[in-house]
Amino acid sequence: MHSDFFNKLLLILHLIFLVAFLVFKWTDGPLTLLHDVRILPLRTLVSDLTSRRDLNQYNSLLILFTSNFIGMMFSRGTHQQFYSWYSYSFPFLADAALGDWHLSKFAVILALEIAWSVAKPRCPAQSYLLNIAHLVIIIGLWFQSKSPTYTK
Repeated sequence: MHSDFFNKLLLILHLIFLVAFLVFKWTDGPLTLLHDVRILPLRTLVSDLTSRRDLNQYNSLLILFTSNFIGMMFSRGTHQQFYSWYSYSFPFLADAALGDWHLSKFAVILALEIAWSVAKPRCPAQSYLLNIAHLVIIIGLWFQSKSPTYTK
């Protein structure tokens, strides 16, 4: 079933989550982001772009994996190729989202693997399990507290 409304809803939710993570999680906050995205004067923009920033490798990987994960959460369908796009990030994201809750990390990774145990989730139970595991990870990522992505 192809629903234009559902497709647009998924796209809008995808964009909302990406922007929310960008503004509130991947930067120091909305005011800092607005201050960092200054366009004038040009000299300031050039100096900002060419200044050396010490990247935090953990947060750089967290941003890449989280943005890919958000895209997978709001994909319209499931296919084994989708699994290959983000399965390698399950342990990292579970660790980032759930911290010291080791049994919960194992349970979420196991749930994702069970949900993807066939070519694609073929029954409602697998789809529900996949969505619940995604929800647990994204909530954990939202409420986890990590340092800013970079320091100037």
